[in-house]
Amino acid sequence: GRMAPVRSASREFQEGSSRARLRQSRYKPLQPETHSLPSNVMWRITIYTAVSMAFANFASVLIISKIVHWKFARMNMAIQDHGIYHGIFTLAFIVSTLATLCACLVTFLVPGAGGSGAPENKGWLNGNTIPGLFTYRNLVGRAFATILANTAGFPVGREGPTVTMGSNIAYVITDAIAFPHVQQWIDVESTAACSTALLVDEERFSLASRMMCTVGGACGMAMLFDSPIGGIVYMFEEITSASWPVELTFRAFAGTTICTLVSRAALSFLGTNIKAFVVFEWNPEPQRYTWADMPFFILIAVILGPFSAFHTRACLAVGSLRQKVMGKLAGSQKYAKIAETIFYSTLCACTYAFVAFLGGNCLKYQKKESGPQSEFVRFNCEPGHYNPVASLLLTTTDAAVKLLFSTRDQDELQWPNVLMAFFAYTALNIGLTGIPVPSGNFTGSMLIGGMVGRIVGSLTREYTMTASRGGLEVSGVYAMVGSAAMLCGFKQMTLAVVLIVVEC
Repeated sequence: GRMAPVRSASREFQEGSSRARLRQSRYKPLQPETHSLPSNVMWRITIYTAVSMAFANFASVLIISKIVHWKFARMNMAIQDHGIYHGIFTLAFIVSTLATLCACLVTFLVPGAGGSGAPENKGWLNGNTIPGLFTYRNLVGRAFATILANTAGFPVGREGPTVTMGSNIAYVITDAIAFPHVQQWIDVESTAACSTALLVDEERFSLASRMMCTVGGACGMAMLFDSPIGGIVYMFEEITSASWPVELTFRAFAGTTICTLVSRAALSFLGTNIKAFVVFEWNPEPQRYTWADMPFFILIAVILGPFSAFHTRACLAVGSLRQKVMGKLAGSQKYAKIAETIFYSTLCACTYAFVAFLGGNCLKYQKKESGPQSEFVRFNCEPGHYNPVASLLLTTTDAAVKLLFSTRDQDELQWPNVLMAFFAYTALNIGLTGIPVPSGNFTGSMLIGGMVGRIVGSLTREYTMTASRGGLEVSGVYAMVGSAAMLCGFKQMTLAVVLIVVEC
């Protein structure tokens, strides 16, 4: 393969270096070179990355499900023994403890794990140099911080940090497997003596690592939404075409397919309880609609187009304001961030609980005769009943999105309940911007758009004759359209969003 020139380092060798390790990288707008690594090496990296991401997702979902079930079990016990306010206090204490652990982890151990990591990951994949981005410490710290952030009840998703973790896993695997193939000992002659140096072709390694990190990121999106093609198109829209070699397409397809299959197989061993913690439908059913529903789909897009712009600007404004305030607390900024994180987690828990308590009417749960059962939250209701508002707020974002997309709960979620959940979740989602926790807003945007779509679908079903003339019988498809519309406005993507929403 083509080796990087050593002319720039010859002076160092002449001045007395007998054994040196040379790393050299050069920026080129266009890079026609290839990594020139053996095919079996690249395929090993692809397979190891896909399988590693699948088991990382398995472990993450398993831990999140255990903590969330334990959290709400303690809350329900407190409600039964001492009343609703004691239950809310118990919930607030648990989430504040989880938020404290998350904030301390991000502030003192892995500062790079705050936020989604997506901007940094995107910049690196497009050729920028970001030292220390992909390390074992950042990988492990981001994984634990993401689990803590999701179990603490923040209005966040796992997709942003998971994509970054996928690239991080791919990088460390590439470094372990491919690095020996891009280094070579050479003799360096000088007037004084002949010495040896370890020459590392950083160009080849950079090309290989960026290619594999793209595969890792695609695996992250694919396994979260059970969407191999959607994961590939998402990453293609994230990076420039100059950073997408021809061979990357097939490797990404193979990697996302393997990752999705292994992840789904691993999760299936955990039983039915785990299925509420993944956003995709385990046993999808056809969702019917007719051309009579199309005007209402257009109405959803018209509503959510401007709203997504407002949502984005509001998030930026909150983030900018929080940054200015923290800038004035330079001496105690770390502790101020920890305190704010704890306060905000408690605020989220109390807001969700009080909104569910004041606005959620208890309904009797009707078990379906066949097919998958919807996962509802009991909260303050009697056994055999559920609180519809709590079912959307006092759960994970993935579980709430899955509930909105369901085709079997058209009578269980009424539009006033969804409207209350929409205002509570949207306000707290906007206010979260800048809080130092691993946060992805992809699923959060899906939930916000899904709520709007569900409201429009419920009103359409209630005040028109759509169902009676053979049109849409449930409003789940309206929620899917709303999620797609909100995501397209928020991410400025079209094809990737459609594929992900349809495949999940």
